[in-house]
Parts: sequence; C-alpha cells; structure tokens
Amino acid sequence: KTAHPKSNTNKEMDSITPSFGKRVKRSECIDSCAASKRQRFGPPSSAARVLQRFWRVHCSSRTIQALVNGVLDQGLTSAQAERMSFEQLVVFLREKPTITNCKACLERIQRLSVLLHGPEGQAPPNETVNVRVFLAVYMIALRPSHVFESMGPLERDLLHSAARLLDLFENTLLGIRSDRRCVFRTLPADLTRGLHPALCDYLRRFKAWKVPDEAKLTSRIQHALLALHHATHQLPSDEPDDSRLRVELRTQVARLRDKLRQIAGPTALARFDAEHPDLINPAPAPAPSAAPNVGAAGAGRAGAVGERVSNEQLA
Repeated sequence: KTAHPKSNTNKEMDSITPSFGKRVKRSECIDSCAASKRQRFGPPSSAARVLQRFWRVHCSSRTIQALVNGVLDQGLTSAQAERMSFEQLVVFLREKPTITNCKACLERIQRLSVLLHGPEGQAPPNETVNVRVFLAVYMIALRPSHVFESMGPLERDLLHSAARLLDLFENTLLGIRSDRRCVFRTLPADLTRGLHPALCDYLRRFKAWKVPDEAKLTSRIQHALLALHHATHQLPSDEPDDSRLRVELRTQVARLRDKLRQIAGPTALARFDAEHPDLINPAPAPAPSAAPNVGAAGAGRAGAVGERVSNEQLA
C-alpha cells in the first residue's frame, strides 16, 4: 500500500484546532488551567498575601492541637508531677516555658468553652487568668500536705475544687490530642461545659484561702525580720563588716523584706519600718572599756548567733 500525503484540509484543521489534532503535554494543561483561573478570579490582592504570610509565620503554630501538644510534650501532667519531689515540682512550675505554654493553652480552652456553652452561670472572663495561680492546682491537688499546714473548711474546699479542675483540664487536653482531626466542639459536653465554671470556682476558693494565709505568713515574716535584726545587733562591735556571718544576715534580711513587699505590699513594709525605727537605724554601739578577748569564746559566741537565726527556727 502506498502512503497518501496529508491533504491540505487536514493541515488547516491541525493549525486551527491543535488541542484535538495533537497530544497536549501535562505541564501545558496545568499552565492553561492556572491562566484560566487568573483570568476568572484575578491576581491575589496584596492584602490577601499579607494575611497568608501572617498566618504561616504567626498562627500556624497557634492551633489548638499545637498548644495542647506544647503543654503535654513538656510534661505538664499529673502523672509526671507525681514522680517529682515537691521541690522539683515547684521549680518546674516556675520555669518560663511551663508558664508560657500553659498560659496560651488555658486561655484558648477557656475562651472556647465560654463561646460554646456560655458562662454557665459564672461571670464571663473579663480579665486574663493568672496562670501562676492556675499552676498551683498541681501542688494543691497532688501535694496537699506540703501546701496546707492544717485541713480546715477553706483548705478542704480548695482541695476538692483543685482536684476537679485538674481532672477536667487534663481530660480535655488528652481528648484533643487523641485525634488530630478533633476540634473542641466534638469533645464530650460534660468536659467542655464544666471547664469554665470549675476554673471560676477554683479561683474564688483560692482567693478565700489566700487572704488568711497571707496574714499568717506576713506575721511570720515580720517575726523573722525582728529576730534577724536583733541577731545583727548582738554581734561583737569588732566583727568585720564583710565577715561571712554579717553577709549572711544581711542577705536573709533583704530576702525577707522583699518577700514581705511581695505578699503584703509596700505599705506593710513601710509600716513595719515605722514601728521599729531602732532596728532599721540602730544607735552606734558603745566602745568597749577593755580590749575584748576574740579567741575561742568570741568565735563560740558568733557561732551561737549563727545557729539562732536559721530559717527553720525563725519560721
């Protein structure tokens, strides 16, 4: 058989409708679709590009899943806290990453709870919750004997409220983490509905317990400051100003004064100074009539003063 050359009619059809007469590459098809979309919707505006860039940089890591994973991956769970000593737990709860991660997660969950169910008879959150007060839940619920000296009505109410809040908070976090596609509204309603009322109840009971506890602690700090000042004035007149004992006493006084300012406020510290001016600005000690014996007796006396002002005895 002899091959017949293409007719002029077929050549004209190929030039007019190449997509039907020729095989089109995949990349050409994609480019054609993209061009069609650009013609239909127009190029993305500068505002849209700014919003997209802001989301990628600042918001993609602020999703509820990311916030929950940040808290749990750091080890802020009751199981992990129970394996720590009380001193280790206090240090862990004061670390900056612990405070930062918990603050972001708590604020998001509380806001979602109120948006989903309303305030549930509680006042809506008008101010940010003090995350340090919330983190005290772990110490109160898991180490009550280290937090409370005695178990009165205020302590019992606070302990029960802290245990309930901790249970709701942890179950909410674990529920969100269990499913990557989980959203807050798909969690059990008894968890999401009870979270905000439980938080408000805990904060109210914590404040009720804190007031008398602060008064008791303020009295103890003032008593310790008096003992430290008296111990300082009992030191020998020839005691060097840079001796280890004088430096230790000054350090303890400064630490307790700062603690009194934090707990009771600057007014209480100023009132304490006004009530004891002789301790703050003592009169100069009289010169000794004879040269003192700074031998073993003097060293023993200084050691006795050092023993009397230990923190445990002052408290």
